[in-house]
Amino acid sequence: MSIKSKAVTVMTILSLTAVMSAGSVLTNTNPAASAASSSVLHQNSGPIQVTLNGGSYIFENAPLMDKGTVYVPLRDLGEMLGIQVFWDITTKDITITYPGTLIHMPFGGKEAIINGKKVTLSTPARIIDGRAYLPLRFVSESLGINVQWNAAKRTVAVMHSSAYTKGLGVNTAVWLNRKTGEVLVAHPFNTKPVSIGKLDLDLKEYVTIDAQLLTGGGMMLTVIDNYGEPHIHNNVYTAYVKNNKIVKQAKAYYFKRFERSIVSYDNHPLLLDGKTLTVLDNEGTVIKTYDLPALGGKDEEYSVAAVSERFLIIRPNDTGLLTLINLKNNSRTLLYKELLTPEEQEYSEKNDIPYYGDELRFYEASENGILTFSYDSPLTGKNRILHYTMKP
Repeated sequence: MSIKSKAVTVMTILSLTAVMSAGSVLTNTNPAASAASSSVLHQNSGPIQVTLNGGSYIFENAPLMDKGTVYVPLRDLGEMLGIQVFWDITTKDITITYPGTLIHMPFGGKEAIINGKKVTLSTPARIIDGRAYLPLRFVSESLGINVQWNAAKRTVAVMHSSAYTKGLGVNTAVWLNRKTGEVLVAHPFNTKPVSIGKLDLDLKEYVTIDAQLLTGGGMMLTVIDNYGEPHIHNNVYTAYVKNNKIVKQAKAYYFKRFERSIVSYDNHPLLLDGKTLTVLDNEGTVIKTYDLPALGGKDEEYSVAAVSERFLIIRPNDTGLLTLINLKNNSRTLLYKELLTPEEQEYSEKNDIPYYGDELRFYEASENGILTFSYDSPLTGKNRILHYTMKP
């Protein structure tokens, strides 16, 4: 079985998941309903402005008004409020999830269910010009969010100072309470978020969170806190979750250079504190640890690009030179010396803008020991695919 780098793959999956969960309704448009709704709404004059916590909020698709009700595009509404919106093609229901709240809305219906209780809708969800729109006031107030309408300025003021940062995984939404460290998970999307415990965090500034599901039923959480000026500090928190409980967690710190490390291999969860790589079993028991400074030969923080029974591929944070560790004899190979031109080698060693190191990226390993890398040359501006054959 070949081994592939997870960093780019995971982010691609997350991006696609976000688009599909919020936008799959758009592929089920009723043309007649769309045209009718469009003609009614376009009779209203003047654009609708929305502010969020006093600042102007720009939607990808403009809000619209019909008979006193402001409608906001489904996807834009989810991004603004930090909610997860799910369209069930089979039942034609819209589900909105948020910490403490689960809303079911039959598309086009007159009723909704909020945390198990039926409520009457004054206006249903609509399809307008091929896009799904929801009534802003109903959704906001169902979540306890204050909304004010200024008719003279045709402006909707939304006050929503949420303590949560939202992230995604495959059919999974996660919310991190930045104040308490509590994490809530909705898996699948159309279920009420449940608390899985608290992370040990000391958050500074720009925070992101995402989830990666493992085959054995576990989940890896990654929280990245990018801070300082000019934002060259990164605290990276990882946690293994099993049976909706945080089992183990770790924290690593990186200065200037930051690369996402893999968080699992062969369905084994991986925790990294920058110097020790810990391999867990499915229940969260430690089965192996790697002393990265000892293996890498430098007392630095490390990121991990690949793990297998045969090798590790690691990068020291300060010197930044991708290093292959042959686990048969713990020998080290500086890959830039094997794969780059003399000019590129010199650049990797001496250029410190923005940081030292090479631009090699691990892609995959074949069963016969051929390692494949991608390289963006800073000297030519071109990308190359490079191969290295491991020694027996």
